[in-house]
Amino acid sequence: MKWRYFTGGPILSSAAIDDNGIIYFGSHDMYLYALYPNGTLAWRYKTSDKIKGPPSIGADGTIYVCSWDHYLYAVAPDGTLKWKVSTGDAAETSPAIAEDGTIYVGSYNGLLFSITPDGSENWRFQTGNGIYSSPTIDKYGIIYCGSDDGYLYALNPNGTLRWKFDAGDNMESSPVIGEDGTIYIAAQFEPSGGNSSYTFLYAIGLINNTRPSTPTIDGTTSGNIKQNYDYTIVSNDPDGNNVSYYVNWGDGINSGWIGPYPSDDEQTVSHIWSKKGTYTIQVKAKDNYSAESEWGTLSVTMPYKQPHFPFLNWLLDRFPNAFPILRYITLFQ
Repeated sequence: MKWRYFTGGPILSSAAIDDNGIIYFGSHDMYLYALYPNGTLAWRYKTSDKIKGPPSIGADGTIYVCSWDHYLYAVAPDGTLKWKVSTGDAAETSPAIAEDGTIYVGSYNGLLFSITPDGSENWRFQTGNGIYSSPTIDKYGIIYCGSDDGYLYALNPNGTLRWKFDAGDNMESSPVIGEDGTIYIAAQFEPSGGNSSYTFLYAIGLINNTRPSTPTIDGTTSGNIKQNYDYTIVSNDPDGNNVSYYVNWGDGINSGWIGPYPSDDEQTVSHIWSKKGTYTIQVKAKDNYSAESEWGTLSVTMPYKQPHFPFLNWLLDRFPNAFPILRYITLFQ
């Protein structure tokens, strides 16, 4: 043993080491530590809760670390705070840093954040469960991150979903990328109805997949409330994959994902609007590999049904020339 250093709590954080040999790590005593190579303290910075995840070091020497106090911290090499930004929940992932300095970090609330080097939020992406997996970035800037919903997510640098891979259940490990682009990640699989669970290491190869075209929507654009209307939707998948559809009717109701159906096959969906107004129908398609299209839209207007006056209509039919003003009014109702 060359040396050891005592902190005031358990240490679950891996260490990060800068070009000068300074060692950075977090402790459950809420401190981020910086130690010289001989094991003596350079400085420590206190957060408001325990630190479980490993820190990361930017090209300019800034140390990025998450705390259970719901913040991502940017600490200068001299131990002073540069900024902190909320992650909305506890976080223990190791921040991933892109070539342009953008920081990516996940949180227990299932959100993956993109943060600029000055501490501003670029975007956030919602997964289906907590994120314990540290993000990884490939040479094209694609961000990979596992979620406890069982999916490995691949996101474009602008925060849009590129694809997601279903591993079946909990995914708390962090992905690593081989020289050939293969992605390796472990996930727990629980068979349906079983009492046992298994953990597998997955090797995920990338395919040349093109997302489906923006769906077209065909149907009435005006009508009456409380009546059923049919709409035809269709999308083309350039690779010939089957497609599923998600329909948002614009009144707070959606279809969920329906399908899959063959590419280019028209599908009929129907809906009833209960209140008058103008609504925007949105339809999205996704293929077998979870590549999603842009939203197709159609605007529809559902006014109240015009009042019906049986006696007035009978009177006008019986005496068509007796009430010219009423005849004019009924024509333009």
